[in-house]
Amino acid sequence: MHRSSASAGHPLRTGGLALIRRRYRLLPWRGVEVLLVRPTYVVDPEHSYQMPGGAALAGEPVWEAVEREVLEEIGRSRRPGRLLAVDYVPGKKEKGRAPGYNFVLDFGFVRRGTRVVLPAAAGIGEPAELDDWAWVRPCDLDDYCQDHQAARIREALEAARPWRGRARMLCRGLRLG
Repeated sequence: MHRSSASAGHPLRTGGLALIRRRYRLLPWRGVEVLLVRPTYVVDPEHSYQMPGGAALAGEPVWEAVEREVLEEIGRSRRPGRLLAVDYVPGKKEKGRAPGYNFVLDFGFVRRGTRVVLPAAAGIGEPAELDDWAWVRPCDLDDYCQDHQAARIREALEAARPWRGRARMLCRGLRLG
């Protein structure tokens, strides 16, 4: 587990998420699947898939954080593209979680057959951080993700469209303004 910027005394935590896509049909925006990973530390494993990424370390720029996390989580080295969404996530005092911002960056398309390698456990007797991954069509996101995660991914997909390419401001996946 990494020490996030919030745990270093900052009032907000920041994180980066990677929108990684592949095509499963010839039409580029009708046949898209999104790469999702499933962390082991969640309460509801059925609806806990999310985009690869994670918290920025203290003093680490978010684009470097998401690039590092993508390499750690799926074994792929990719450079992030443009910003697609900024999602504010309120804190949860009962869980000791500070409020923060998740920056969704475009990591583009990968080819079918691209290998995904989940990380091994950090130490003996410790569970691995992730236990599964899946390519998911936008119409199936609700079967894999919590509501706010599915909404965030859909907004990022819309922002990634070349003819609608403006970054979105979100609060728990819902568009502001």
